[in-house]
Amino acid sequence: MFANADAGTDYVGPTTGSAIQKASSGGLTAATAGTDYGAPGTAETWTAGQSGGQFTPTISGSTFTCDFNQGNHCIINLVHASCPCTIAAPSNLSSRVGITGVISIAQSSSGADTVSWNSVFKFAGATAPTLSTGANDVDDFGFYARTSSAVDVGTFGLNFH
Repeated sequence: MFANADAGTDYVGPTTGSAIQKASSGGLTAATAGTDYGAPGTAETWTAGQSGGQFTPTISGSTFTCDFNQGNHCIINLVHASCPCTIAAPSNLSSRVGITGVISIAQSSSGADTVSWNSVFKFAGATAPTLSTGANDVDDFGFYARTSSAVDVGTFGLNFH
């Protein structure tokens, strides 16, 4: 009735378990790689815009931790009473090597908040940029998780309003 597909060859998925199936008028049928879902090693044409998930981490004490399993765009809203703040090493970094995205840092309504970055974050010249200091200013940083212990960070833009 069903032909099993091999994970990593016919679809991206676990190495053990059931084949990917699709609903049809006759019940469930085996899905076809490249037709019903993206197959590994094949070029795909997207017919609509794609975007990574956006999330806002909660603050614990004065520390923000981006969870790379939640999405590609981490939005940090600084809390003046808690700063100076720390941007901790991302959760799930080791399982998300290769992820790219944006870390967006928004000043509080008071402004002049500062952050320090965990040592996994790597900056050009080994120096993290100084944040904009105006009330509600937003600074955007692009990132690439190069290894499980190195996230390269570059400045997209500072002082957005």
